[in-house]
Formats: sequence, C-alpha cells, structure tokens
Amino acid sequence: MQKLILFLLLSNCSFFFSQKTFVPDDHFEQFLIDQSFDDVLDDSVLTSNINGLTHLSVVNQFISDLTGIEAFVSLQHLNFNTNYIETLDLSANTSLLELRATGNELENISFGQNSPLKSIFLQGNNLSELDVSHLAKLELLECSVNLLETLDVSQNPSLEHLSCRFNALTELNLSQNPMLEILGCDNNQLEYLNLSSNPFLYRLWCRSNPMQCLNMANGNNHNFIDFATWNTPELTCIIVDTPNWSPLDLLITNPDANIIIDPQNFFSVECGIDCSETSNLTELNSNQPKELIKIVNLLGQEVEYTPNTVLIYQYSDGTSEKVFTTAD
Repeated sequence: MQKLILFLLLSNCSFFFSQKTFVPDDHFEQFLIDQSFDDVLDDSVLTSNINGLTHLSVVNQFISDLTGIEAFVSLQHLNFNTNYIETLDLSANTSLLELRATGNELENISFGQNSPLKSIFLQGNNLSELDVSHLAKLELLECSVNLLETLDVSQNPSLEHLSCRFNALTELNLSQNPMLEILGCDNNQLEYLNLSSNPFLYRLWCRSNPMQCLNMANGNNHNFIDFATWNTPELTCIIVDTPNWSPLDLLITNPDANIIIDPQNFFSVECGIDCSETSNLTELNSNQPKELIKIVNLLGQEVEYTPNTVLIYQYSDGTSEKVFTTAD
C-alpha cells in the first residue's frame, strides 16, 4: 500500500511538472527560449518554467499573438511595447500591477475582475473601446493616440494621472476621481470640462478642443504648474477659484510654470454655466445683459483702449470679439 501511495504521488508530481502552455507565436516562444524558459520551438513551453515569473519584458520582438500569457499567473509587471498585438486577454493575470503596451495594434483588451492593476500604458494603439470599470486601484492611465470616442473612469476613485490625448472624446466626466493630479486631454472633441471635483489637480493640458466651457475652480488654482488651453477658439470665460485670478499670476511665484493660453481666454468665478452641460450655455448667456468686462491685447494682458491696435473685448456673457479701430 505504501508503495502504491508513493507511486501515485510521484505520478502526480510528474504530471504537474510536465504540463505545457500553448505558445503559437514563434517570436514569443523564441524569446522564451532565448531567456532559457524553453528549449525547443514547438509551440509550447513548460508551465512550471513561467508560472512563477513576476516580471516579463518582451519589447520590439515582432510578436503578433501573446497567447500563453494566461499561464504567467504570478506576473506583476508586463511590458510588450512595440509589437504587433491586436487583441489581449489578461483576465487570468490576477497579480498584475503594471502593464506597458505602447505602440502595438491593439483593438481589444480585457482585464480580470477586481484586478490590482495600478498603471496602464496603452498609447499608440487602435482602441475604440476601453473598459477599466473593474480596476478600482488604478492610479495611472495613459491611453493617448487611440480611437476612443468614450472613456468611463467613474469606477476608478484612486486615479491620479490620466492622459487621453489625440482621441475622439466628446465628453469626460471626472467627478468620481477626487485624487486626480495630472490631466492631459488635448486634441479631442470636448466641448466642456468640469474639474471642480478634483481638488488635487495641478497640471492640465486641454489644448485643441472645441471647448465652450472650462470649470477649473477646484480650490487648488494657486498650485498649478502646467496650464494649457491653447487652440480652443470657442473658449472665452474660464471659471476659477478667486476673482481677478489668472494662470499668468503663477509665473510670479513660479517662473518655471508652463502657461499657454489663447488671447481670448479670461478668468472669472462666474461665467454663467457650471460646465456640467453645454446645452444650456446659449440660453444662460442670452438671459444675461451683455456688458464689457475688460479689454486685453493679443498676449492676454489687460489694457486700456488704444486705437490702431488689435484688441479683444471680453463681455459678461462669456463672449469676446476682436476689435480694431483707427484714430479719428
């Protein structure tokens, strides 16, 4: 009986250590061979050789299929930048903390339930959808240069850094991201942006959007070190924390601050809209008397009326106009 039990134990151990994982991509398997995790190019690798790895970096290896990654169950850091991967399922990688997948051809990517992922880099892919709703611990999301028309980060309360530049986003709701510090949303189709629920935000880039309303009254305006609204021709009045405040004031206390604004931008605690919706912008403005607030030059500096000079008149309804008059 004892010999039988011993035989069964040895058989089970032999079976366990002989289990193999299917790896159909020759470039992926060759990389594993080069790293001494495999020895023969036969579309398979011993599972016991890979299931304990915590770090895997397969950058620029011409890989188009990452099948087999599901067996890397201990992975915490995965980097496959600059390959040709179109689809990826990471639902079995329940220990993953950081993912780098820049410069691939990703069209689909899925994550597991309650994944511990904290950092994701997906810029330069072909993603038209991105579901991060199960990533409650996510702190950094870089998804610039994709095809996203929507992005829901309402289930990511720990998010600190979001970069979604060069997509096709028409709205971006950040009211459920109280820890957000850095936001880059340049080159989208955003018409309004409300950042009043982001009290730690201190770096903002929202250039090149058809933006009509920007609420940056988050109680932290005096700590901003980056603020860029350049090339937002429809944006005039920007809601801020205190009257007569301007990002240009930051240059006094911090000469290294990066401030890029359009000449028609001006700043007020009340612009007639909270940026929650754009549909009521025209209605609200039409009900307010239109009064001249101030005159600025093309550098955004407040000036007195000067003939023979291009000036920008800023009005209380949030509109502005360029004015050029000649001296009598």
